[in-house]
Amino acid sequence: MAQRDPSSTPTDTGANSPTPMGSTESAETRTSAEKIMLAFGNESSADVAVHFSIMSEGTVVSEGEVQVSQGEHETVETEIDTTGQYELRIEGDSGFESTYPVQIEEYDLRMGSNLIVEIYDGDTELLIEE
Repeated sequence: MAQRDPSSTPTDTGANSPTPMGSTESAETRTSAEKIMLAFGNESSADVAVHFSIMSEGTVVSEGEVQVSQGEHETVETEIDTTGQYELRIEGDSGFESTYPVQIEEYDLRMGSNLIVEIYDGDTELLIEE
């Protein structure tokens, strides 16, 4: 029995050896790409319909339209799942138009950083969630 206990110990050590592998696997999970979300916040004095398009190297990656009530927020999923330089264009039915360059890096994909567009009367602002 004394011999079995030492063999159990190496077996346990063997079972403990995959723990670093488990840590590596969780690191891989953390580094997998998450699509970037596009959140609209309406701080203007009226409801607004917003058309958006996201382009990369002249190709439309994602586009759509969203209705955002006054004082509310709406979030849509984009098709951004790779690093690179993008351009976000937004147009509102109240007459505003804005274009923003957006650089997406590994950190943004890993952490699921979202693009946030704040809409004001006649103006917009782009923020990137860190």
